[in-house]
Amino acid sequence: MAEGSLDAEFVCVESEHSAMSACVGSAAAGARSFTATASQGLALMHEVLFIASAMRMPIVMTVANRALSSPLSIWNDHSDVMASRDCGGYSTLLKTARMPMIMYLSHSG
Repeated sequence: MAEGSLDAEFVCVESEHSAMSACVGSAAAGARSFTATASQGLALMHEVLFIASAMRMPIVMTVANRALSSPLSIWNDHSDVMASRDCGGYSTLLKTARMPMIMYLSHSG
C-alpha cells in the first residue's frame, strides 16, 4: 500500500445481494472484503447482512445514504441505513464523502 500498489481483485457480480454474498465467502476464506452500495441496493443486501454479522465476518462496506423511495425522492436521508441498523453490524456515520477513504487508509495494515 505504501508504494501505491494494492494486491486486490475486483469481482463483478449481478446484484448487491450477490456482492454481499461474495464478500461473505471471501471473508470466510480469509481475504479482506469491501463493498459499497446505496439506497435500494442496501435493501437488496438486507438478507445477507444478517448472515455476515451472524458469522462475524470482517467486511467493510461504504453506504452512500439516500432515500429509499427513488425516483420519487433523490434526497439524502438515512432511511436506507435505518432499515439495516439492527442487522448486527457496526456503523460509523461520517460528515463528508472524503472521510471514508481517509478512515480506510489510516486503518489499513
